[in-house]
Amino acid sequence: MAVHVYRADKAMARRVFVNADAEMVIIPQAGAVTLETELGRVQVVPGEIGTVPRGLKFRVVMSGAGSRGYAVENYGLPFRLPDLGPIGSNGLANPRDFETPVAWYEDSD
Repeated sequence: MAVHVYRADKAMARRVFVNADAEMVIIPQAGAVTLETELGRVQVVPGEIGTVPRGLKFRVVMSGAGSRGYAVENYGLPFRLPDLGPIGSNGLANPRDFETPVAWYEDSD
């Protein structure tokens, strides 16, 4: 794995990024970001974690004046959602704790 500290004040206009080697984990510390992927958009605010699977094109758009935080690359096994565990619905994680991208499309030349 690799951990990077980022500070951004400009959105990725007309550009995309793809990481063929690792899954990306975006952890904003200050300033919300919107991850625009091939699957849709998802907004990540401070206190939340956004993941982008390996090989997926994405773009980061700032929701305000800028953002800073951490970008983590996971070169190992792919992430998977945790099981609820043997204690049932009050287990480790609930489906309401996870968000999925909202479908969208961009019509540009």
